[in-house]
Amino acid sequence: MSLDSYYAPIGRGESQLTEKRSRFLGFCLPASSEDEAKAQIAETRAKFSDARHVVWAYILPDGTSRASDDGEPQGTAGAPLSEQLRRAELRGAIVLVVRYFGGILLGPGGLRRAYSEAAASAVEDAPKQTVRQMAQYSVSVPYSAQALIKNAVLSHGGTVSACDYGENVKIAALFSEENPEGFLAAVRDATNGASEAVFCGISAVSEA
Repeated sequence: MSLDSYYAPIGRGESQLTEKRSRFLGFCLPASSEDEAKAQIAETRAKFSDARHVVWAYILPDGTSRASDDGEPQGTAGAPLSEQLRRAELRGAIVLVVRYFGGILLGPGGLRRAYSEAAASAVEDAPKQTVRQMAQYSVSVPYSAQALIKNAVLSHGGTVSACDYGENVKIAALFSEENPEGFLAAVRDATNGASEAVFCGISAVSEA
């Protein structure tokens, strides 16, 4: 089964929007963990302590997501922010929108549009990189078999990520599918069944 790829911000994106005298300031920032997301929220609240609302949503690299309307009518603020992250296929990201109330009520529809537009512009402004989820495998083989195993990695679409030379050669490889059956069979064939490739987990690999 092929693994997902997604985009992640590698810097700060910003936006500004005025709607019926209410000001909306949007920010899109990296958030690789819940602690990092909470720190971004706390920092933004402290910086804009005079604002009426600080609305936020984040999606972590593992797909965990949270959102807050921060006192706005339910569904008018946090949900539109989450939707913009999903539309942009962003993970490891938090988007925040600070609202300074201008004295004129926007209504639920107006709020949704304003928060969505501010979030979308901030997301678009943020520099991004592609992140691919890769399956990690490790195999320990005699020195005489290392060339065969390295060739098997490459011929089945993988990448040799590391080699550790000890009593045997321990080869680490990355694949874009979770169960690369051709490679697993090639390891058994190359070693006459003496070695097996061991699954080590899923790794996120960034691309420039």
